[in-house]
Amino acid sequence: MAENESLDLQQPGGRRWMHVHDAVRKQKPPEEIAAKIKKRLPRALRKAFKEWGELGVTFKDFLLSRSDDNRLNYFVRQCERHDYAHLFTLTARSYQSANNEQLIRLFLDGILESVFDQITQDVVGREPWSDVATIQAMLERTQRKVSSDVNRIAQKLAADPTWLPTVARRKAESITETESLLTTSMLGIGTK
Repeated sequence: MAENESLDLQQPGGRRWMHVHDAVRKQKPPEEIAAKIKKRLPRALRKAFKEWGELGVTFKDFLLSRSDDNRLNYFVRQCERHDYAHLFTLTARSYQSANNEQLIRLFLDGILESVFDQITQDVVGREPWSDVATIQAMLERTQRKVSSDVNRIAQKLAADPTWLPTVARRKAESITETESLLTTSMLGIGTK
């Protein structure tokens, strides 16, 4: 049986984030780390929402009950205290005046913050990461690079809480240099 999605990187269900951890440990640039997060965050949410659904609870249930502590507690128990369900509940309690989109964005930021905190704890003191401030500064730059994806997911979930997050597709680029060369024969004559 597959493991539940987890926010604990040491648990099998949190291994999805180890690619991000390894990129930080290897001191990859924020753009490269952000690219890994942009793939993993939607997949982690899809898996978590699927697991909740198998237990009879949907993200829509959580969102509709965001102001009802008793219902939220019931849903967390129903979801077998799933990390993501628990985090959403804590976020909803802390930001009661936020609208749905803001609340979801804060929830997503909380997921990233949890992952980043664990990565920071694990790599601090190891070469080349000598101090927490340096790691946190790099992770803040990384988080800014994924903010458009976080906003996109938050907007879509606020508009349709039954939507399952997906990896954003890049817009088709104009013909690349390689593609343009493919349309030219070896004799230098265009083939189109």
